Amino acid sequence: MFQKDVDSVRDKTTAAEVYFVSFIAEHNLPFLTADHFIKLCKKMFPDSNIAQEFACRRTKTTAIVKYALAPTFNAEVVTACLLGQVSEDELQVIQQLYCTIHKNIIHVV
Repeated sequence: MFQKDVDSVRDKTTAAEVYFVSFIAEHNLPFLTADHFIKLCKKMFPDSNIAQEFACRRTKTTAIVKYALAPTFNAEVVTACLLGQVSEDELQVIQQLYCTIHKNIIHVV
């Protein structure tokens, strides 16, 4: 029974970290925000095991965005483009974003 409780807190903490990182990415907030957010959570919720175990500073935030979230979202964007599910305006925004991030030219046919 003790192990189940530990896994449950661990799973909930992991879920909280992913939600937090998604929020950071969605709102284009600096990853440095993560360093300060952890301290704030621990002060705001001192009786929460999840808040106390929350350990998602900028390095971990960067890793989650780069290696977990980005590949999924990139695949979804590419699929939507290939299926013609984006407008011309959206396609131009995507093209500009990818060119800025990857510093290369994307030719749209």
